[in-house]
Amino acid sequence: MNIRKAIHDAYCINLRSNTDLNPELQTKRLSIEKRLIQLNKQLKTEMRNKQRIEQLLAYKPAQARADSSAKTNVNDIIGRQVEAGKVIAAVESLPGVQRAWVKWCYAPTLNDNVMKLVSIKERVKSTKKEVKSLTRQSSRECKQGSKYKHINRCIAESAYKKAKQLNTKAKSKSDELEQLMSRYHKSLDSLGVPEIIMQYFYWHILVELNRQSSRKKPEQVVDKIKRLVPYWVTNYKHYINTQQWLFKDSDLYKVVGGDKKNYQRAYKSWQLFMHDLCSDLDKSALPEISAKIRSKSA
Repeated sequence: MNIRKAIHDAYCINLRSNTDLNPELQTKRLSIEKRLIQLNKQLKTEMRNKQRIEQLLAYKPAQARADSSAKTNVNDIIGRQVEAGKVIAAVESLPGVQRAWVKWCYAPTLNDNVMKLVSIKERVKSTKKEVKSLTRQSSRECKQGSKYKHINRCIAESAYKKAKQLNTKAKSKSDELEQLMSRYHKSLDSLGVPEIIMQYFYWHILVELNRQSSRKKPEQVVDKIKRLVPYWVTNYKHYINTQQWLFKDSDLYKVVGGDKKNYQRAYKSWQLFMHDLCSDLDKSALPEISAKIRSKSA
């Protein structure tokens, strides 16, 4: 059993049964299930009535089969909810840090800041490409106008006019890009890592710094390490669920205002250290959840 997927699916089922997720869809789902249960009860009542058996078989054979299927579907729903309850109970029985880690890392959330961040990042990337493309086209048209300025006035004016239109589009896209970048950085400031998890990692950083007493760590470097922790942890979460990194090293060394060499020298080892801590949390929490689920199923 893939325990990570089991945790995700269990909390998905729990969220789908939460009216706060989508009240309209939830109301429709409950009304359909209620109607199916009513039809099933109605069939049993009619089957007990000998005078209605012939009429039911003669005029409503399809309805009888539908009700039987509906009963099976309702039983399946109940069965999935029971299994989901076992997984959630196992997660909730973990100690504080492990419980917070598993829920944040593998359970879906109503407001997933990381998914918003990915969406904005993709829009930033595509908008940057559009701005560059429009700027290049405008430059080509300007050169065309300059080339025909003293040869063919009509061609030159047409080229300058087109370059002006392209510049207007590029300016509009640049303004859009600026707004997207502002949203992107705001999203970075609220990655949504729970405070209990952050405190756990900060404590381990201090322990490691004390262990490396021979190496002096300026206060500024320590502050930058703490600034990078949410990025490293979120990166681990995204990779373990999608097999893709959310942040590249080029994104990370910009956070601390350095270059690639400086990041590799001062922070890369800490990035690997944080990923090891994340892996240790997985190794301590996930097998325990799996064992508790098996014990309840036995």
